[in-house]
Amino acid sequence: MAVTVEPVIKSGGISWAEFECTTQWKRLTPSQKLWFMAFCASGDAVFAARLAFHCRSEINTRNLARQTEKSPRVVVALNLYRGKTEREIFLEQLKTKIDACEDGSIAQAKNLALYARLAFDVATPDEPEEKDASKNPAEPTPRFSVGDVVIQRGVRFRATKVSAEGKVLAAEEIGNGL
Repeated sequence: MAVTVEPVIKSGGISWAEFECTTQWKRLTPSQKLWFMAFCASGDAVFAARLAFHCRSEINTRNLARQTEKSPRVVVALNLYRGKTEREIFLEQLKTKIDACEDGSIAQAKNLALYARLAFDVATPDEPEEKDASKNPAEPTPRFSVGDVVIQRGVRFRATKVSAEGKVLAAEEIGNGL
């Protein structure tokens, strides 16, 4: 008679029974599955690697723990099991990028501004303010006026007729502009 033991694992997402039916779980190797269960239960990647891989040295155990924790299949499975949204996953990746940037660098400042905007809905100073068209209807500003000099393909023209939108409708050639 087979006995099924459901591990006591902290999950913010789906139940263990539901998770075992997912393709993300099925794609893990047997060692990765053992590591996954031990990691979810303990939160310690090195302890989980010790159980799953039986390494001969502590250095190998630590390396395997790091590799397994960063494995794309394991990351996807952990995110699904924990119930993380794509937004949360992106913000975590952005935090990692911010930590990797040199302190005070432009890249760090840009990533911090993006993080602030996404996580806390903070507007950055370089963002243009949105104008409400119903409050301030934009009046068309003419680009050209009658008498303006226009250079096109190296030839100078004087505008003789201009539309209300500021487009030149007629012009007379006044010579080479170069």
